[in-house]
Amino acid sequence: MENISTTSELMYAIRELKAAKLAQGQLLEAQLRATLEELRPINLLASTLTELSSMPAFTNSIVGPVAGLATGYLTRKLIVGLSGNVITRVLGTLVQFGVTNFIARHPEKIKILGIHILQRIFQKSKTISTLSDQQGPDINKHWKGKE
Repeated sequence: MENISTTSELMYAIRELKAAKLAQGQLLEAQLRATLEELRPINLLASTLTELSSMPAFTNSIVGPVAGLATGYLTRKLIVGLSGNVITRVLGTLVQFGVTNFIARHPEKIKILGIHILQRIFQKSKTISTLSDQQGPDINKHWKGKE
C-alpha cells in the first residue's frame, strides 16, 4: 500500500477497504451457510453412505449379511404374520435363520438371480411396448378412415 497524502486519497482508500470488507463478509456468510448445510445430519449420513459404498471391501463384506438379515426378517414376518401360535413362531424363526444364512453366504448367486429376474421383466415390458408401437399406427389409420 502506498502512503496516503491527500484527503481524496484517504476517502478512496476507505471506500476500497469498505468494499473489500463487504465482499469478505459475503464470502464468509456463504461459507457458513455451506458448512451448516454439510453438517446437517441427513447430509452427513448421505455422504458417509456414499463414501462407504465406493469402498469395494465394505460393499462385499456388509451388503450380503445385511441383505440376508433383511430378507430373513421379511420372510419370518410373512410366515408368522400376526399369529400367536408358538409352533408358527418357531417355524418362522427357523425359516428366518435359514434364509438369512443362505443369502449371507451366497450373495453373488442372489445378485445373479435378481439381475436375471429384472432382465426378464424389462424384456417383457420392452416387447409389449414394441408391439404396441407397431400396432398403434395401424389402429389409428383404421379409425381415421371410419370417422
